[in-house]
Amino acid sequence: MKKRGFTLTEVLGVIVILGLIALIIFPNVSKSIKNSKQKLYNEQVSLIEENARKWGVEHTAELPDNGSYYLELNDLVLGGYISQKELKDPRDDSTMEGCIVISYDPSYNQYQYLYTTASCEEQRPVEKPSLVEKVNNASDTATNDPDGNRRYVGENPNNYVRFNNELWRIIGVFDGQVKIMKNDFYSTGIAWDTNRINDWSTASLQTELNTTYWDTIDSNYQNMVDQNHVWNLGGAVSTTWTRANLYNMERGTAVYNGRPTTWMGKVGLMYPSDYGYSTSSTSSECDLDFYNSWSNYPDCYNNSWTYNSSYHQLTITPSDVSIYVLFVNQNGNVNLVTLHDAGRGVRPVLYLKSDVKVESGSGSNTNPFNLSL
Repeated sequence: MKKRGFTLTEVLGVIVILGLIALIIFPNVSKSIKNSKQKLYNEQVSLIEENARKWGVEHTAELPDNGSYYLELNDLVLGGYISQKELKDPRDDSTMEGCIVISYDPSYNQYQYLYTTASCEEQRPVEKPSLVEKVNNASDTATNDPDGNRRYVGENPNNYVRFNNELWRIIGVFDGQVKIMKNDFYSTGIAWDTNRINDWSTASLQTELNTTYWDTIDSNYQNMVDQNHVWNLGGAVSTTWTRANLYNMERGTAVYNGRPTTWMGKVGLMYPSDYGYSTSSTSSECDLDFYNSWSNYPDCYNNSWTYNSSYHQLTITPSDVSIYVLFVNQNGNVNLVTLHDAGRGVRPVLYLKSDVKVESGSGSNTNPFNLSL
């Protein structure tokens, strides 16, 4: 009997069946291989995190109580906690990259270790610059006083800062602290001291600014203020009042009848020298006597952002005479006024803590520096 071969139809049928079997088996095999590699990868991640935990136990002093620490994988290799071979990704044999983020979890009172594929550099928070740094690097500042303090100068520099949801102006940096002054007047009709005693530590205006006014400042902003700042109360004596002379008098000890030469508190006023050194004019006339000359030289006072043509402005500085303190005149001079005269403007001044940060802003009138601690 003659053997019959497979017909074409039968061969095609077998091929179809084998194809169907392949369609069923191969994806499952591929999926199984993929799952197996993923399992190995997960185990590899656990190994990395476990060795990072060992690193953390030996470097606890370096870990923060809040926030995160970003540990480079290479630090584990260099420290002998893991080998370079153990950083091979079993899924494709590539070198594993990324970072271990170490965060303290107060609910468990322990550190959590999490491997991420993103680099540590990508994940580290951008450090906000301090306000001190911003001022020290500002182009519209100068170091023109006897001690080289950095101050904003000019008719309208970019020294605006948002404080207590109001616009304030930065005078400058003094001993690592930023000194600011309210842009608008708190009052244009309050006396320096209704008791007629030229002692800022007991003056009626000082009391009002450090109680009634202080209580209007939001607590978040109060926390930014150096509330125990030492202010100089040196008096101006009867001599030539150049801005350099006044700067030294403010820090001197010439006062009337044993008055204090310093005061510790929160809110004060500007010094006459703050006004004098805020001009951007380099004219030699600006080094002449405040009392008699500045009103004759508009280039000096018109290039000072502290000057105000509409109001006289009180300063914190007394004279060595019992009934007088110094103020900035509308005409550009620095003059004397009696303690009980209520016809002068008041712009509160305070010092910020050195660690105050700048969250955003350029310092302009429309985009002031926004602050945080």
